[in-house]
Amino acid sequence: MITKEHIDYIRTAWVPIVHGCDCADALTAARHIAADIVLVGVVYVPPQQPLSAGAYEARQVRRRLRTLSEGPQIRYKSQVQVSHEPWLELQKVIAADEPDLLLLEWPCQLEALCVSTAESLAHPPCDIALVRGPLPADIQQVLIPVRGGPHAELSLRVGLSFDAANITALHLKS
Repeated sequence: MITKEHIDYIRTAWVPIVHGCDCADALTAARHIAADIVLVGVVYVPPQQPLSAGAYEARQVRRRLRTLSEGPQIRYKSQVQVSHEPWLELQKVIAADEPDLLLLEWPCQLEALCVSTAESLAHPPCDIALVRGPLPADIQQVLIPVRGGPHAELSLRVGLSFDAANITALHLKS
């Protein structure tokens, strides 16, 4: 039997703060599963516009980063990534810091980062969890689908990180 004492928990989770997208559910999930949360600001600028066109949006994202980084669990990267290719920029920043998990709101953040779901999961910069809400602040039940393979351990680690009253593992056979 696997108990919570046997699990290597998620230490650092990153939540992108992407201009034009909500991050509430990803942030709620991160609060439940990670000891440390890092917020990183991202602004997309269409290729036909200069990067300076994203200055106003970058200031808005910086204000949001400061507002969301309450308490010792949540901090933020001071530099907002303003880019024509936001997914590539985010990958570079992730490669430098190597977080345990990247939480992305699906589908808005993926669309705003100019990356498909398939591409983000086929070539992830680190482990990724796609979050689709709404998530309640107090999670009572967690269902952990595991079928073996390279991601079964991660699913189990994430699921057991929630401090839920009822945790169920569902083993799926292919």
